[in-house]
Amino acid sequence: PTLSLEGRGGEVLLVGAATGVYLWPIDASVPTHTLSLRNPPSVRGGFNAAVQVGDRVIATHSELGIREWDVAAQSFGEPVFESMTRGAKAVRDIELYLSPSPFQGEGRGEGQGAGQLYCSIDDRVIVWPAGGPVDRPARICTGSGAVITAICPTDDGLYAGNSNGDVLHWPAGRDDEPEVIHRGGRRPVESLWLLTTHGVQRLIYTDTSHRIHARVLGDSFICHYEAGGQTLRRVEVAPDLLVATTELRDRLLCFNPGQPARPTASIPLASMTGRTVQDVCLV
Repeated sequence: PTLSLEGRGGEVLLVGAATGVYLWPIDASVPTHTLSLRNPPSVRGGFNAAVQVGDRVIATHSELGIREWDVAAQSFGEPVFESMTRGAKAVRDIELYLSPSPFQGEGRGEGQGAGQLYCSIDDRVIVWPAGGPVDRPARICTGSGAVITAICPTDDGLYAGNSNGDVLHWPAGRDDEPEVIHRGGRRPVESLWLLTTHGVQRLIYTDTSHRIHARVLGDSFICHYEAGGQTLRRVEVAPDLLVATTELRDRLLCFNPGQPARPTASIPLASMTGRTVQDVCLV
């Protein structure tokens, strides 16, 4: 995973590796911190997502669960809610929700804010205060019916996508029986964003199809950004730009929000760098 955040001294990327997370300033050629595990085991995958809360970094790994580091103390990643992640098949997304935000509508969720952490474990999402360690989650959102693959907390509640391709919504105050925003076609939702522009809320997501979906909330209208037959995996969203990675992980496709018929640019990163594209982050 790659996540941009404001750190001390500028923008910092959180970059997930097999058994750790790098803190990498965008203007540096090497990371400033390498967050590792004590006696790391052999694993097949890597860390899926990460957030930073003050000096703490919390990251998810489907084999290692939820791990937390104290960057200032240079600690090793300690397990969080270990009893809930033990035996889980998928510990995927984690999001820090802060509300209200002066940047409403310009990021993941309509407002980034009141200090809550959201994390998906198999077919449920746990929620707990971001301020410090707790013994148990404050909330557990259930009813997905399939492994949750992407989450997007907002002022209006929690949106999530699952491995069946369903897009779900738990309204604020509800922890079960989510509303079905979109019934999928057995393709997992890999990215999920809420973007508000000119007072219109759009839920934007990818589901390993040949398009990016943009659904206007409260309306039946849905716009498709067409990739010309290329399967899309993830998408990064800003008010003036959408950037998607392909399933082949060989290029980035860029879209102007007002021109959904075709990409405005295709960047063949694999041929340019000799490496595949795992993720994308707009800064």
